[in-house]
Amino acid sequence: MKKLLLIAFMISHATVLHASDAILKNVFSALMSNDTALINTRLKTVSELSLSEKNACTGALLMKKAGLVTQPAEKLRLFKQGRHFLEEEIKSHPDKTLYRYLRLMIQENSPAMLGYKKNMQEDAALVRKHYKKLSAAVRESIADYAAQSHILKPSDLE
Repeated sequence: MKKLLLIAFMISHATVLHASDAILKNVFSALMSNDTALINTRLKTVSELSLSEKNACTGALLMKKAGLVTQPAEKLRLFKQGRHFLEEEIKSHPDKTLYRYLRLMIQENSPAMLGYKKNMQEDAALVRKHYKKLSAAVRESIADYAAQSHILKPSDLE
């Protein structure tokens, strides 16, 4: 009976991890796009992640969306809301590499006038340090991002 429960737990845990990786892949693709409709769709699907991952991904997606909307007040509102979500999760989980990677992507691509660029080197260093320990989905996204990043290079990931 114990073996059966253990096997059931392992299968359900693997399914959750697989689903989480699939959702994260979709979030990463939305963050690399300039498609507001795709971002809106991904904002709905992150609800299936853990609360912490949901908040961090929601924050990054809202900040990305802020760069795509046309109304200045809406841009600022979305950016501030997204920054709050992401920064709160980083504050609660400072060693969570995924969250630092999300912030790095946003900071590197945000306008300087927002003053949201101060953690890029620190975040890139954490990503480099823990890259090999991350899930395949996250590693793949980081490798794709490094190919066009000015801070994170593909050679940093070897």
